[in-house]
Amino acid sequence: MDPIAVDVRLIKAVLGAELKIAPGRVLMARVVAVDPRGRGSLNIAGLTLEAKLPKDVQPGQELRLTVR
Repeated sequence: MDPIAVDVRLIKAVLGAELKIAPGRVLMARVVAVDPRGRGSLNIAGLTLEAKLPKDVQPGQELRLTVR
């Protein structure tokens, strides 16, 4: 699976100064839940975020996210 792009503004808004976020940085996330419409939730650094997810992800799966 290719890395999933993450918008740096969203991550900074949620995580604030807790993480040093910059374009190109790679973060790991765990899929918490997935619904049939392609939406779900990810856990990043202990925080849960709602997200649009690729069709083939499953709950419990770890994803490699690249900040854009």
